[in-house]
Amino acid sequence: MTSQEKEERSLHQTSQIFDILQCNLDESGNLNPKFFASVLTDAKNKEFFTSIQISSVFPNINFFKVNAQLDKDQNIILEQVSIKPTPDHFALLIRHHQQDLDSLKLYFDAELQYYKNNQENESRNLKYVGCGPTSNGCCVLFLLQNSLPLEAAIQHGFDDSSIKLEIADSLIQNIQQAHNNGYFGFDLRPNSVLFTKSNELSSVTLIGYVGNGNIIAKHPDHSILRWDPEWTSPELVALNRNKKRRKGKKQDKSEEGDNNIINIPNQASDIFALGLLLLQIFDRSNEVQDLVRIALEVIPQNRCNANDLHQKFIEFRNKLMDKKEENILKEQMNQKLIKEEEKDQKQNKEQEQQKEQQKELEIEQEKQQEKEQQKELDKEQEQMKEQELYAGTDRKK
Repeated sequence: MTSQEKEERSLHQTSQIFDILQCNLDESGNLNPKFFASVLTDAKNKEFFTSIQISSVFPNINFFKVNAQLDKDQNIILEQVSIKPTPDHFALLIRHHQQDLDSLKLYFDAELQYYKNNQENESRNLKYVGCGPTSNGCCVLFLLQNSLPLEAAIQHGFDDSSIKLEIADSLIQNIQQAHNNGYFGFDLRPNSVLFTKSNELSSVTLIGYVGNGNIIAKHPDHSILRWDPEWTSPELVALNRNKKRRKGKKQDKSEEGDNNIINIPNQASDIFALGLLLLQIFDRSNEVQDLVRIALEVIPQNRCNANDLHQKFIEFRNKLMDKKEENILKEQMNQKLIKEEEKDQKQNKEQEQQKEQQKELEIEQEKQQEKEQQKELDKEQEQMKEQELYAGTDRKK
């Protein structure tokens, strides 16, 4: 079975599992306590649950991942963390809250609408299953494809710059789709975005949907929500400061009502956070700084929208691809020149070696000639001595 066939099989299996999970929600749309009993237990049990470093702007929220399978009676069986996952396993992402389900139900219902209306684009990686009570609070359950927080992928590094382009394209399109559907308010830090690498394309999934001011007001912790100043827009940072000033002060009912309806986060604050994340993905290169300049305008009204940013990104991507092709051609030319230079060096070396060998041969021949000449000379001298000896003998006679 090829890797593509395996991936298609996995997607088909994920779709089947999701249908089964959806069939086990109760009349209120909550997780059936009996069917999901193994998942709704204490998530701190490290034998089955793995803590995932995903952030939230709300306090006291934890994410866990668990591998599971369905037995012949379609009961959920958890798999131990220490054991290699079975071929037919599926992964569940659990977002745990300390509050009870009733206090969060209005917020969860509003959040569910976002996932339902944007599920098409993210269905390959993340599916919203439902919410339910746990032994120490409540949780929201997602069916998870093979994904990890984007921050971990960035720290690990990418094998090819094209992966960065795929991630950025997927990220912008996710925000573009959400905004076009009327959903605003995202926590876009690297550890609140999920990254998935497949055989076809690398992509991201948004797990940090927070909602606009009206939706946030439905959350019991809306007054202590904190946006990360390193990863958010100036107006949301200012909102953090205003909340700190009001903390501990008594508010009348009219003030509380005004605070519940806040026009941020909105499209502009999302675009600013998106620009910051794109900077991080592309290592703050000069090219990406030009791309996100209009997204990082201090005045919210001066920022572009997601549609315009995507158009600018397409131009940015084309330039990078052209530059990449140009660099490839340059590299090919450099390699060719290096090979030619190495060939010339090799030929020169061979010629030098031949000259040395020739010189050594000539020296050897000269030495041989000298020996021959010396030998001839010695022979002549020997003959002369013999002749002188004969001549002396004759004179005595």
